[in-house]
Amino acid sequence: MKKTLLLSAFLLCYFCSKTIAQTNDCNKLGIWLWYLDPASMNHKTHAELAQELVTLGVKRVYIKTADGKPKPSVWPELTDKTVPKAYKDAGLQVWSWSYNYPQNDSLQAHSLFLSAQTGYEGHVIDIEMEFDKDSLSIYNIARAFGKAKTSAIAKGVAKSDFQLSVTTWGNPKDHNYNIRALDKFVDSYMPQTYVEQWGATYMSKITYWVNAGNEEYKKMGATKPIHHIVSNEDGKITTAQLDEFMSASGKESSLWRVPGTGVPLGRWAQIKAMNWKKNFCSPTATFDGVTEQDFVVFPNPCAESFTIRLDEKWLNTPILVQINDLSGRTISTQNIDYQDNTNINMHDVPDGMYFCNIRLADGSLVQQKIITKK
Repeated sequence: MKKTLLLSAFLLCYFCSKTIAQTNDCNKLGIWLWYLDPASMNHKTHAELAQELVTLGVKRVYIKTADGKPKPSVWPELTDKTVPKAYKDAGLQVWSWSYNYPQNDSLQAHSLFLSAQTGYEGHVIDIEMEFDKDSLSIYNIARAFGKAKTSAIAKGVAKSDFQLSVTTWGNPKDHNYNIRALDKFVDSYMPQTYVEQWGATYMSKITYWVNAGNEEYKKMGATKPIHHIVSNEDGKITTAQLDEFMSASGKESSLWRVPGTGVPLGRWAQIKAMNWKKNFCSPTATFDGVTEQDFVVFPNPCAESFTIRLDEKWLNTPILVQINDLSGRTISTQNIDYQDNTNINMHDVPDGMYFCNIRLADGSLVQQKIITKK
């Protein structure tokens, strides 16, 4: 019965993919906007920018509406109802975000209430270096915004599905950043996993570092979804690497940020080349697993070899199978045509934990952990 229900759910998702894309159920890829500056940007109005983003296939935009220093300040976008309306009218989801600091927590959190009142559908608190090694301030700011969200929903200002997220470091442990202090109040995390700024070694192992970030967050107390942010503002990361990042992170990944106001307009060429229309309803899985039917490796642990099982739609299609160790080093790579229960040789691989990565014919990247024990 379970197998039948899962297959039915998959077929329903597959055959109604156009409807799904329109409702954004399987793709909520987003881009960040610092502020609209007609003097340095291609687009002079929010309506023009919204139309450009929709044409590309972007599904969500994050707009800055407030800043907490030197005292809580309101940006024009916070109370101007025409701003979120312009993006909604174009078919986009539109969230607000604020840069925050320790102290004045309630005053800063009031920006969430105002953003909901203006028509934004979610809010992101950006809390960075000012909160390093300061667990009490992290707790206080998160609690204040959590209360503001609860109040906005209770008063009918925000819908019941209004979300509160938080941008955080891609490597919170290195910043001594208390994730547990946030977890009670937020609906999701948005790590700034800026592999472009971290260096070439990180860009060459994007999937590994996204997954490593997920594991680090969970070990530090995160129980909510994790949606990574990637940056291309330095112009070092490739389009293929950006697409891999989005595939590895999932349907609510996002890009920092709309070109202009300090980011060269030339970055638009790369943004336009990205696959914003990726169908996350396709059978993809991370090592956390989506369903056991999507991508299975067995036996696990294995001794001399293990078997791959994918959905039958991939039969006789080319796949790239790559085995990586925990450091991201590639152990083996194979290009094969998938057959039912394809066997992968692990005879010469030492005992330990590895990642089996598969690039499917449609460009999707799927991954599972595999343990060898001889």
